[in-house]
Amino acid sequence: MRLLTAMNDSPYSAAIVAYVASMGVEPHVEYSPDLPSAGFSAHIDTRGEMVSAISSMPVERVNFDGEKIAALLNGTAALIVDCNLSALAISRLATFANDRGIPVYVSAVSEEKSLRIAAISARLDGIFINQNEFRFFCRQVLGARKSVGEAARIIGAALLVTEGAHGSTLALPDGTETHIPAPEVNADGSRLGMGDAMAAGVVFLHELLGLPLPEAALKSLKLVASVGASPHCHKGKPGALETAIHGFQHHASHDAMTDIPNRRRIELELSKSLSRVARGTSKSLAVLMVDIDHFKSVNDTYGHNVGDQVIIAVARIIKECLRDIDTAGRWGGEEFVIVLPDTAVDAAALVAERIRSSIEARIKEPRPITVSLGCAETDSTTPEDMEALIGKADQALYRAKKTGRNRVAAWTATTAAV
Repeated sequence: MRLLTAMNDSPYSAAIVAYVASMGVEPHVEYSPDLPSAGFSAHIDTRGEMVSAISSMPVERVNFDGEKIAALLNGTAALIVDCNLSALAISRLATFANDRGIPVYVSAVSEEKSLRIAAISARLDGIFINQNEFRFFCRQVLGARKSVGEAARIIGAALLVTEGAHGSTLALPDGTETHIPAPEVNADGSRLGMGDAMAAGVVFLHELLGLPLPEAALKSLKLVASVGASPHCHKGKPGALETAIHGFQHHASHDAMTDIPNRRRIELELSKSLSRVARGTSKSLAVLMVDIDHFKSVNDTYGHNVGDQVIIAVARIIKECLRDIDTAGRWGGEEFVIVLPDTAVDAAALVAERIRSSIEARIKEPRPITVSLGCAETDSTTPEDMEALIGKADQALYRAKKTGRNRVAAWTATTAAV
């Protein structure tokens, strides 16, 4: 599956592209920094059905680079174009596809935008349109109300008109009509977006698997129902995009294995905390470095899968020992860094000892696991940068390991000399 679209360079665009790619779709995006963001507002009734909608889709300003279109169509079995694009862009894409013998399907999108179908000069294989859009199209383009079969015969393309809970009507170019029942939905579900899912299913089953259009439409219902039941189908719930963005932000800032902040996030949190100390809004800041003792022997003896489970268990215990304002993250391998805002080194040593004793008491498999910890502090009287503070914590950790492991050491001038 490929998606050709145009976007600006906003964080929303980046989140959408990442989400699309994570679902297995290959994005072909033409970026235009000055392109405004799209807007969509819909009236959804208590059954979850869309009553009306208005939208602003600046993608209609873009006609797309010819090379990008060619790359999109290379090896493509079928093209589905929607009427959020301009009539010129739709015609251009359809002409490119016609020249390569690729079937072309068009989705109407809205009543007003359905009129763009009439401006397409290229040959169309099928049109997907809902009943309101179809009635509007008939009045404005065909001059009178028509049956689906009559309209398909006039247009010269297959026509699938969706009618919500009443199902759909499929008409072939010869005017033959087939009624398609509505897809089943859960009690708390809705049919919002299922027309688009059905369009994709019909094209897939007809063009890729070779089923006749009526059979493809009927069999697509099972696919549509599975899409509606999928956790990836938002069913019109508010905040869907924000939820997706939050998910990508979490993925980008957290370690995939332990689900705690990664090194990049820890450096960001540490930088913020150091700035507060430098401004005097925070009196002190402590950092702990944690290292799992003799971890290499765990991997060598029991395998990396067991080693991963040890790291996950250590991360979980560390989190349980901290306050809400503290941040623990995986620094790399079997090392962790903990940021303790408004904490002096003596209090940080107590936190470190709580972590050390908890891990020693609770992790007994595949063998007893212990950790060594180093503490360091900076305060508003002599604020330090990140490199210096991490360096002090690392020196303290080195002392803890050198003097026997499974212990806590705090940085002092003497530590630095070791």
